[in-house]
Amino acid sequence: MAIFDCTECGGKVSSEATTCPHCGSPVQAMIKKIAARRQPIRTKTTTRNQGPTKQKHGVLLVLSDVRAWLVLIIIFCFFAWSTNLFGPKSSPRAVAARSPIERQFSAWDGSHIALTKRIKEQLNDPGSYDHGKTVHVEKDGTLNIMVSFRATNGFGALVLQQVIAEASATGDGDDVHILSQK
Repeated sequence: MAIFDCTECGGKVSSEATTCPHCGSPVQAMIKKIAARRQPIRTKTTTRNQGPTKQKHGVLLVLSDVRAWLVLIIIFCFFAWSTNLFGPKSSPRAVAARSPIERQFSAWDGSHIALTKRIKEQLNDPGSYDHGKTVHVEKDGTLNIMVSFRATNGFGALVLQQVIAEASATGDGDDVHILSQK
């Protein structure tokens, strides 16, 4: 059983009724009229809407793909720029061209390589060493170095420590002497 609008008065009519309860029009004639009216409209509407709709969705799909690729390219370019992905690399020549003072320090975190090794030898847990900051001053062929770092003490607590040392400014850095440790 289906309920539809009467073609004459617009009232609700059951498909099982013989006439419209509001105006008395025959239901079978209304059903034929509605079926005849809907069939051409459906095929026209379906045919018309499928073509442009597919085309619109195709255009929208292409536009969304272009936007997605554009976003990915922008993200990749930002990553490459921020990490210096395509920048100059440190070659052996570039390392050799560094001054004797620069060669004593790590290019990674700026720590004095030989002093870090000495500090780790003195620690209870060398794996807990976490470099903080290294400052150095060169004066009269001597390199004064101050290193701040974190490491665990004998009780397992993480403490901030500071070491002041000196090394030769012209040497390879192995002649490091620790002056004080706080």
